[in-house]
Amino acid sequence: MRALIFKLVKRKIIVGIAVGALAALISVTISILKPRQPRENTSSNGDITAQQAPKRIEGVKVPDGWYTHQTYGIDHAITVLSRTKDLPHSLTIEQIGISVMETSLVPEDFIPRQGAVGGNLTSPDAQWSWGIYQGHKTFSMTFIAGSVPQWFVYLFGGSKVYQFNLSPNDQTNPNLARNRTDFWKVITYYAQDPLFERLSREETQRNCRTIALPEGQAYSVQAEPETGYVVVDFTEDDKRKYAFLNYNDELSQCTPDIGRLLSRTKNKMEKVQTSE
Repeated sequence: MRALIFKLVKRKIIVGIAVGALAALISVTISILKPRQPRENTSSNGDITAQQAPKRIEGVKVPDGWYTHQTYGIDHAITVLSRTKDLPHSLTIEQIGISVMETSLVPEDFIPRQGAVGGNLTSPDAQWSWGIYQGHKTFSMTFIAGSVPQWFVYLFGGSKVYQFNLSPNDQTNPNLARNRTDFWKVITYYAQDPLFERLSREETQRNCRTIALPEGQAYSVQAEPETGYVVVDFTEDDKRKYAFLNYNDELSQCTPDIGRLLSRTKNKMEKVQTSE
């Protein structure tokens, strides 16, 4: 997927699974500092990092050059893809972990309960972000575990949650760049499942009616033109917050600043699609 990134004045982390990865899906981040109009800067995301997906990607269950293994966690099965014919017993061996879970918790309550991921939410060395990918709410985090760089991505749909883990995620090693591409191919394969529920429009419309952005604070906007889903990343009361919205909702019911933001974002996305 081609992704246009409009950079915020303040530091932020953006997951383009959001974070998206197909040519037909464009993830755009608009930087806005109220009350100024957005200043747009475009950058390429051809280099795959923990924050960005490749421009074009196809969904593949098992990419070329990987072997499939089955193992078990505490309460769920885990599929492990590895570059080795044997199941790897060290995080230093190239591998992709895939597991699926059922939960009655909302994603924001689910993540803090996820072992090392939940434990690293307050770590200054971990980078994490909420996002949207093909209509699914996502959470991405990178951190160091036992001196090995790890990348976790969670994909939410209804009561089902997919957890994906890439190890090692050493972005300084050019030999591992292909692994990050393959990681996105696997995520895309599961995201495309037609039975995997997308983010509820009831939730986005409710957020549209109730959320107001704090005055004078910088915020970023990530949008998917094909689905209309929008994620707003902002800070309020010294806490980082995310609002999940959709610019195809009834904007007349939104709070004034959210309504204007969604209308402006929709116009920008239509121009992006027209230029394709």
